[in-house]
Amino acid sequence: MRRFTAAALAGICVLAVACGGNSDKSNSGSGGPTSSTSSPPLAVGALDGLFLSPDQINAAMGTTGMAAALLGTKLADDTALISDKNCLAVQDSAEFPVYTGSGWTAMRGQVLQQPADKPTEFVDQALVLFPAATGAAAFFTASAKQWQSCSNRQYTFTPQGQSPATWTVGAVSNTNGMLSVRRTQEGGNGWNCQRALTVRNNVAVDVSACSHNQGDFGINIAHQIADKVPN
Repeated sequence: MRRFTAAALAGICVLAVACGGNSDKSNSGSGGPTSSTSSPPLAVGALDGLFLSPDQINAAMGTTGMAAALLGTKLADDTALISDKNCLAVQDSAEFPVYTGSGWTAMRGQVLQQPADKPTEFVDQALVLFPAATGAAAFFTASAKQWQSCSNRQYTFTPQGQSPATWTVGAVSNTNGMLSVRRTQEGGNGWNCQRALTVRNNVAVDVSACSHNQGDFGINIAHQIADKVPN
């Protein structure tokens, strides 16, 4: 997750250039549409309570030892680090250019990993708030088109101070309100990240889950978070 300083991220990104760059932009959202959802829109104070606990993340990833490492309240902008701008939304969660013009108002992000220089699992769970459910739904619809523009493609990502990494993107799936796609690092010993995006009420649940194993880790985490949102 790139919404922290380079020093804080050094231990996380060493493994396989897993988590992208390290921008920390203080961008803010704009207004959005009204909602007709049966539950009132969530306030920003409710976001922190939606994160999965370390125990839940460990269970979802099929591992042990993962702990909350970093917290963030700002979207990132890694546009300058990626070769194919169409793939920015697939590269990682909560990128500012991806949310520009959507009407978002606040975000909360949390990284979890093993406390080591080379973690074997990495999770970035991000929550982006909209004024109303209609805004979140419109963002999901736009994202479905945006993600497809990077389906079955390759791009290069060059984190600050690190060597370029080539990523191969698989097919994008849009199933029952869940966007998902897997990207795999070339020469990374199987290192792959599953991106997952869903919305519930006025919240976008935006997840990256990385491992040397393959599984629907990102999808499962996003489902569990979304199930905690009053709808």
